[in-house]
Amino acid sequence: MIAMSKAMHLESPVFSSLTWDEGLVAYHGLNNITNNDCLALVADVDGQLIGMLLASVSRHFFSYDLMTIDSALYVKPENRGGSVMARMILAYVAWAKVKGAVRVVIGHSTGVKKDKAVAYYQKLGFTHCGDSMEMRI
Repeated sequence: MIAMSKAMHLESPVFSSLTWDEGLVAYHGLNNITNNDCLALVADVDGQLIGMLLASVSRHFFSYDLMTIDSALYVKPENRGGSVMARMILAYVAWAKVKGAVRVVIGHSTGVKKDKAVAYYQKLGFTHCGDSMEMRI
């Protein structure tokens, strides 16, 4: 998972301008594995990790309704175009249902092929509900 986060960081024109810390990645990965309100999924081929999805469930700040949000979703470039990402996303949605969430949020903030990613999520049943903006300071 650490190696994939490094690859995601390097591939992203947004993330690559930020520092990357292996210890912090390990901390968040372990938290997602051990915390009951978090999810850590990995995909592998012949024992080699090729994808990951990290997510959490919480209440919205104004509601007791539960929602989930992903914090990382990555598939190695050479493994894109198949069913790996769809299977991870569908497992994420199934987990959200088990947790009692009424809303599943998935984002795209890497800056890599945004239009293609949005169209892909829409094919899986997600609707476009907003945009993220940033200001570098």
